[in-house]
Amino acid sequence: FIGIATPDGVVKYVNEAGRHMLGIPADNSKGAIIAEYFFPEDLPFVESTILPTVRDSGRWEGEFRFRHFQTGEPIAVHY
Repeated sequence: FIGIATPDGVVKYVNEAGRHMLGIPADNSKGAIIAEYFFPEDLPFVESTILPTVRDSGRWEGEFRFRHFQTGEPIAVHY
């Protein structure tokens, strides 16, 4: 998964492998917001820890999960 988003969370690019992994149609990856990639119950951690760390240092590393857009299933990732 390779993705690019603006500092305010608007998705600009997700590579083909990432779109396939998350069940995102090729024409539907741009313009989404980062919050759509995560479960609602995970958003407080994403917003309080992951995103600020990425903004400040350029990266965050740890185990987390994405949400599959079609099935809603969790996808464990090393983020």
